[in-house]
Amino acid sequence: MFYNSADYNDPLLNTDFTSHVLKPWGTALVHDEGVAGVFGQFRKVIWSEVGALGNPFAENVALYGALFVTPGAGVAYPVEAIGGIEISNFVPRQPFWMFGVGLHYVYIGDRQAQYEQQMRVALGGLNVSTPQNMFSPTITLRFPISDFTIGQAFAEYFINQDSSYIPTAERPKDGWFLGMRVTVDIGKALGLNSGGMFF
Repeated sequence: MFYNSADYNDPLLNTDFTSHVLKPWGTALVHDEGVAGVFGQFRKVIWSEVGALGNPFAENVALYGALFVTPGAGVAYPVEAIGGIEISNFVPRQPFWMFGVGLHYVYIGDRQAQYEQQMRVALGGLNVSTPQNMFSPTITLRFPISDFTIGQAFAEYFINQDSSYIPTAERPKDGWFLGMRVTVDIGKALGLNSGGMFF
């Protein structure tokens, strides 16, 4: 469990309970009670090759998941969940190879959804509701680039994504987000240590 004592602004309401989209000169409603919630995560290896105990190069399959629940008045995203499966070490003597598929889920709070709907109308769009269930299936591949560099490429497809950061007159379309992360062992790259990320 956790508790964050910081104040936060309501995503929709002013202090007089009007919408700050329809009455932008109003004073935003501030929730001074903070946010409490629960958080949990796990990663469990469900299969590994024979003789895996103590072997960092052993091929294995693992499940993972996480759940964030933050109930409260005016919380924009009260529920978030992540889950998936990964297979690691499927290339001989290369422990950093990994392939995974996962699913990310976000529940958009009632007032946040109303805010986005009202913003669309204010920008000249249609008065259509915001779906409150957002999904994004993901594919990830981690691989070595050199003996001191790891790459991690991913492809994520957003379904029912929200428009909180960039309000638009139309609902955002479903679509792909592609990316790559690179991790460099600076010590190994500069010759400051004899080891490396790949043993």
